[in-house]
This record gives sequence, structure tokens and C-alpha cells, in this order.
Amino acid sequence: MKVYKPTAEEQERARNFTNTDSFDCPKMTKEDLKNCVCFFSDSVYITSRSGRHSDNWMKNRTGHFKCSRLTSSRRDPSAFFYKVGTMKTLSVMIDEAGNFDMRSSANPIYCLTLVFHNQNDSIDDQIKYLEAGLTALGQDSRKAIHTSPLIRREPPYQNMGREELSKLMALVTIFVKKLPIKYKAFIFDKRESDSYNAFLGKMNSEVRMFIHSNLSFFQSFDNIVIYYDRGQKEISDLLKATFEEIFKPNVKMKLAF
Repeated sequence: MKVYKPTAEEQERARNFTNTDSFDCPKMTKEDLKNCVCFFSDSVYITSRSGRHSDNWMKNRTGHFKCSRLTSSRRDPSAFFYKVGTMKTLSVMIDEAGNFDMRSSANPIYCLTLVFHNQNDSIDDQIKYLEAGLTALGQDSRKAIHTSPLIRREPPYQNMGREELSKLMALVTIFVKKLPIKYKAFIFDKRESDSYNAFLGKMNSEVRMFIHSNLSFFQSFDNIVIYYDRGQKEISDLLKATFEEIFKPNVKMKLAF
């Protein structure tokens, strides 16, 4: 990520800006032009050729970007710098296994898994590897693979032989190992909590502790996108009380299918 700070002369020029003036930014490469974040003393503009406020930017023949209408009555144009480079977005995929029935001893363990992926890290090669492997095994590469029925030999895998099942499981395992991802699995024992509310409180506390223990990692991203299928209201509420509360307004919740 490149950072540009204006020189003393440029700062002086900026102090005399009016709403109709313009300002030449430093020369940028084509890669630099993908995203440009212009920080002011009291506001943040996300600016790019295709993004919001793109009308503030125009490329001239010298290879500079010219930024116009930088100022308003409420902004101090002398206190800003340009942060040029590719925006970093963290995807967080959520899934759970278990229920919140505190009365039954049949399923005492609850699992919550968070998978993290930097969206700037391409997974195109890994997807091609998986699709080629599925095609070689006679599987439809357009359909999702669900490991629970695969392990239990349930539909649609009930008619597959043991060797075929092993090859498919090995393919999925290698695919996951090749992915540029990180993950965190929380394993909870409901028998350690006296009540439903106590169990929810424990989950909330542990997720918060994990976030704060890895705060520098999360804060290295410009945006965080949470993907969850909303299968359990308790988890939806937990995500709002942790990720959304801690990182707002730079976090978005999206429905996963």
C-alpha cells in the first residue's frame, strides 16, 4: 500500500483552495489507479474511476489524476494525504454445528467455525484444480460438495464405492489445503453452562476475546464482509454483537447460500 503525503508547498496551496479549484496528485501506475482513498481531517472519501465520488477524479494527459471540489465549508483541505493502492477486504465465512437445546444430553457439543479469506488472494487456480478433479471422478463440477453426507454415504453419495468416496474426500482435502485461508473453530460444551443465557454469554465472550487477541490482523483490512446463512438467530445476533459492533462502519453482513 503506497502512501502519499503532500509537501509543504502543496499544503500551502491547499489552504487557499476553493470549491472550484483542482489539485494534481502524484503520478501513478495503472495498478495504483485501481483504488485511491483520499483522507481528510474529518471525513473519508472512497474514490476510484468506477466507485463513489468518481466524478471528483479525471486523468489528464500528463498521467496525473486531478482532484477537483476537494473542499467544502466543513473540511480542512490542508490536513489530508493520499493512500493509493488496492483496498483490502476480508471475507469471513461462518458455519455452525449443533443446537441450543440445553435440556437434551444427546448433543452436548456445539461447534462454531470462522473461515477468513483476503479477497485480494485469488483462488482461481484452486477452483480449476477442484473442477478438473471432479470431472475426472465423473462428478458434476457445478454442484456443491457437502462433506457430512459424503462421510456418512448419504444421498447423493449413497451409491458410490469405497475407493471412489476416498478419492473424492482426498480431492476436497487437498483443495482446502491449497486455499489461501485461515480459520478458527470454537468448540463449546453446553454441559459447562448452567442456562441458555449463560451459554450464549460464554460464546459471545470467547468470540470477543478472539477478535481482540487478533485485532491487528482485522484492522489491517479496509473492509470486513461476514457471510452467514442465518440458520440460527443466536449466531446472527452474536455476529452483530461482536464483529458488527467492534468494526462498524467497515463491516457488512451478507446472506450466504
